[in-house]
Amino acid sequence: MFDKEIITLMAQNTERPIIFALSNPTSKSECKPEDVINITKGKAMMAFGSPFPSIENEYGKFYTSQCNNMYIFPGIGLGALVAKTPKITFKMFVAGSKELSSMVTWDQRHQGLLLPPLDDIRYVSYRVARAVVIEARDSGLGRMIEDAEIDKMVKKAQWKPNYLHYRYGGPKPVSYSEHMY
Repeated sequence: MFDKEIITLMAQNTERPIIFALSNPTSKSECKPEDVINITKGKAMMAFGSPFPSIENEYGKFYTSQCNNMYIFPGIGLGALVAKTPKITFKMFVAGSKELSSMVTWDQRHQGLLLPPLDDIRYVSYRVARAVVIEARDSGLGRMIEDAEIDKMVKKAQWKPNYLHYRYGGPKPVSYSEHMY
């Protein structure tokens, strides 16, 4: 779908073309990250539906974002539950999306990333949920909660995996710490 002609045209018409090649699996991707980088001379930003390794060439080092619904939907759902909103609105999705976008640093954008690293997914969900609760409150659809309370309520409501060992006397349960936020 994103062949050389299309990518070249995009690069001619904007300073930083954005390519969303979201097909799965990797073998069905509409283009390859290295082709996008080479054709645009390192100007493109891109997200793919499958994971791809980083690229290092004459234009620099580039990373590809793996675009997945896990970036937004868990936070939207968590925020809606905490807010006790009767419905999820377009504005709530926009608030969550803007919060997600704000988590990408300038350096990450410069390296071609459009989304934060997957390693930060729990923190991403927390931030998206917080934005949704605030939007629900401000639009009159959610509970009237102070910002400081929203932080506590979202953290408390966020599921924390706790894997218990089945053998008596074995190692202690493994649990995620809250040092992330």
